[in-house]
Amino acid sequence: MTALAVIAKAPVPGRVKTRLCPPCTPVEAAALAEAAIADTLAAVRATGADRRVLILDGDPGAWVGDGIEVIPQRGAGLDERLAGAFEDIGEPTFLVGMDTPQVTPELLAAGLQALESHPAAIGRAHDGGYWAIGLRRPDRRALEGVPMSRDDTAAAQVERLVELGLAPLELPALEDVDDIDSARSVARGAADTAFGRAFAAWERHGVRGMNAPPARVYAHGLERPHPAYRLRLDSGAVRPVPFERWLGAVSPADLEVLERAAGPVLDVGCGPGRHVRALAERGVLALGVDASSAAVRLARSRGTSVFEGSVFDEIPGAGEWRSALLLDGNLGIGGRPEPLLRRVGALLRDGGTILAEVDAPGGFTGRQRARLEGPNLVSRWFAWATVGADGVEQIVADAGMRLRERFCHGGRWFVEVAA
Repeated sequence: MTALAVIAKAPVPGRVKTRLCPPCTPVEAAALAEAAIADTLAAVRATGADRRVLILDGDPGAWVGDGIEVIPQRGAGLDERLAGAFEDIGEPTFLVGMDTPQVTPELLAAGLQALESHPAAIGRAHDGGYWAIGLRRPDRRALEGVPMSRDDTAAAQVERLVELGLAPLELPALEDVDDIDSARSVARGAADTAFGRAFAAWERHGVRGMNAPPARVYAHGLERPHPAYRLRLDSGAVRPVPFERWLGAVSPADLEVLERAAGPVLDVGCGPGRHVRALAERGVLALGVDASSAAVRLARSRGTSVFEGSVFDEIPGAGEWRSALLLDGNLGIGGRPEPLLRRVGALLRDGGTILAEVDAPGGFTGRQRARLEGPNLVSRWFAWATVGADGVEQIVADAGMRLRERFCHGGRWFVEVAA
């Protein structure tokens, strides 16, 4: 059995990353800390280990995500807390802090592998501390009394390990986030991490850019489409947000779906309205529904019929629609696809059909958190669901419906559901 552990403080304003203040406010520093923890936990999830553990000072929140075991820190100083962490886990453990959001699964795997041939492992930080330490067996003597948070901490730690006959394998040195200059350096070297995106947003817009409403980031993407837009899941997965495709004409894959949609058609989460417009051009009565004012303005400017609001609002023609569309990831919005399917089904006439886009087979199906990230703007986290082609049948059944067919076109996967 092996364990990967992260020792961290809960990202509470005034308790974390205080050396970033000023120029950051405590709220901004906490937002950067949460992004750094998110990156670190994502790397841990992507690394093979029997246990994945967060050794936490503070209360866990939604930011922890799934698949992580949480153990409270114990002890006075950091040396005692590290010793306690290894004792509480009780098996070969490679432990990292929360100050290196650039850490990769490859580095973490190297740390675990080092413990197969060495009694200990260490990764030094550029400031004289260390970003990681691993022990094959817990040994309080290896950590208690080692001076922490100094420019000779790593040297003192290695000396202690050698004295105990635990000479460590040294891993590559990393720069850790200690002050605003090191934060900027790490962010620029890892620009596509959650931390890198959050720091860029802070430099441009302050806290408003780091914790923006998702609707604001979505509107910016529609108004200024750019390939840098991403949907980041708390699992660490990052997906492109194809605003340019959504703003363009329908694709062959879109047409494959639209040919199956008998009118009248309700397009739920229609965005700029490309599907509704394509259906109208084919003489099919269609209505779009979208909660984004920016998307509705764009759709209407193109002559598309759109209702502005939530699908859970009072929708025109309820009970009369023959088909409904849930494309471009809309099945995952809100993190609860079953109630969404039931609501859409209630808007259809008897024998109606829902056509939904899903993920390719072989991936994760379940609830997650997500956020939108633009070139200089990052949203706050929101509820999301990932639904794979091989996991959708159970979700459809739980919604009281029947899966008719799965099909793939142009690398995109879809399902046809009998509502």
